[in-house]
Amino acid sequence: MDVDHSYTQLFLCKTAPLLSSTRKWRHFWQSIVPQVAWANPSVHHAMIAVAATFDSYISGIDHTVLILERRSQAVRAFTTQPPSWDVALIVCRLFSAMAQCNEDFTAAMAHMKSGENILREATRNEHTGSEIVRLMAATFFGLSADTNNDISVMDRFPPSKRRACLELKVIGADYARLIRRIAQLRLQDVDTPTMGFLSVAFTTMNQAISSAMYPDLLVFSEDDGVVPAAEVRTKLVREDSLVTMDELIIMYPCLCYELEHYLDGIATGTGIPMASSLNDLKKRLRVLVDNYVVQASEIEPRMTAGTFWLDDWGVPGCLMHRHLDRPQTGVSPCLGQEGVGAGPEDQDPVLRERREYYHEHVCQYRSGFMC
Repeated sequence: MDVDHSYTQLFLCKTAPLLSSTRKWRHFWQSIVPQVAWANPSVHHAMIAVAATFDSYISGIDHTVLILERRSQAVRAFTTQPPSWDVALIVCRLFSAMAQCNEDFTAAMAHMKSGENILREATRNEHTGSEIVRLMAATFFGLSADTNNDISVMDRFPPSKRRACLELKVIGADYARLIRRIAQLRLQDVDTPTMGFLSVAFTTMNQAISSAMYPDLLVFSEDDGVVPAAEVRTKLVREDSLVTMDELIIMYPCLCYELEHYLDGIATGTGIPMASSLNDLKKRLRVLVDNYVVQASEIEPRMTAGTFWLDDWGVPGCLMHRHLDRPQTGVSPCLGQEGVGAGPEDQDPVLRERREYYHEHVCQYRSGFMC
């Protein structure tokens, strides 16, 4: 059996199901990629390289020579003939998947940022109707924490909303730096549900501001399991927790300092933080993020992003870690694949959607948040 056929089958039977974190991405990995690979050499070679990379990770067999050869062939094919927007995005996603599998999150982020830049260019050229473009938007734009980009987009807002947009991006960028420090230095000291909660907050803020800036491209629906900003606002009003933009700006630095101080105590062993302290910090962070989403919707009423909080017991473990039987503290069984569940509550369609959404946009092997 030749190499191409063998690794194509490996991709279809083993790799694609592992990467199929949501219904939409299941269609991408198991249908779109193989179909495009049939006609496009850059996608074909990248797909073979992805299959070999994941097989090396899982089996321990060294496929370095094959991986490097196919990566080079993919790059050559990509540069020889100018690709379409869709092909360029698919190749970025395949290369980021390889880097994330190797836990090279810096390289993964570089590929994801390339995809983000391609999406911006596609937007400027009014190429937003493609199925691939719309699918990729939430993943690529959800990583943006650069407060200096998108000036031309923000120019369409009046001055007051432009200021609010910049303030939200500053908060998001600063929180992103906090999460990366925690993830890189103390991941082993923070239990999985807590890290999941902190990461959901990061993804929620990034996608909210990105959806506000690109409302026609970054579109969320009920199928994504998100709670719309209008419902979030109603809940905040009911709980007397709705704040203004100025109050949000004041609220964030204090909370960020306390959160980092708490986690420092865990990492250094200088103190034993009380569980009630963590619960209080989580509650305050959730209020902050909910208000962040509401403020983003006031900048752009067409924004469709929302929240997708999970209770601690509902935070799923990483699909890759579960596949390798790696220990994950405080998580319930993974719902990333059909037929896997902990009990009747796992059949709840909203919970399932949110857990699948978590796997795509929060799990380190896809989201890139640990870069």
